[in-house]
Amino acid sequence: MHRYEPSLVARIRTDYLHKTQKAIEQSITNCDNIINHSSSSTEISNATKEKSKLQKQLKETQEYDEAHSSYSKSKHRNRFGRWS
Repeated sequence: MHRYEPSLVARIRTDYLHKTQKAIEQSITNCDNIINHSSSSTEISNATKEKSKLQKQLKETQEYDEAHSSYSKSKHRNRFGRWS
């Protein structure tokens, strides 16, 4: 990262974070399908563990998103055109 710009956090959120969240949600859905439709107890066990891990990751990304979306909204330009 060469230079910080005020729009950097917002760009990271939209370009990377939201796409990552959607991918994690899709993986959770895939785990649910395995858990609900597999007859193999090993597959169900592995999918349950993976789902738990993915849910923790999703929660972490959501907390980051919430913290930084409110941070971005609270920042504004002062009367000199600088971010405060």
